[in-house]
Amino acid sequence: RLLQKYAKPASIPSSVKIPVLLNGKLVATDLPAVEKAGAVYLPLRSAGTALGFDVSYNNKNGTAILKKGNVTYVVSKGSKNISRKEGTTTTTLTLNGTPYEYKNRFFIPVRFFATESGYDVVWDSSVTTVVIRSKTL
Repeated sequence: RLLQKYAKPASIPSSVKIPVLLNGKLVATDLPAVEKAGAVYLPLRSAGTALGFDVSYNNKNGTAILKKGNVTYVVSKGSKNISRKEGTTTTTLTLNGTPYEYKNRFFIPVRFFATESGYDVVWDSSVTTVVIRSKTL
């Protein structure tokens, strides 16, 4: 892989304050990414779908389920601890930020789920951009 200084694509509108790029393309979302306490968050459905998860959310108990293949993650609003079930094995993992609700959307930290999906994740502070790339590109 050739290493070079990252340049934000010119096609990203200036209204997008914190772009989240997946393999060079802007992740589509109905609400913008938010930086909070050192983590960048996106709405659950936007982040999950872009990363290849099947996503569901239980509004009554504030719990989200992200599923990909035989791995299922259960995420609760207000808790950094999540459960990861693969086959019959369940483990508790810790997110890099606390999921929260904003404008009737459930926001999750992007880095954790991108990393769990096998992507490289970089925060480029010079252009305030989250760069998520396949390790094979």
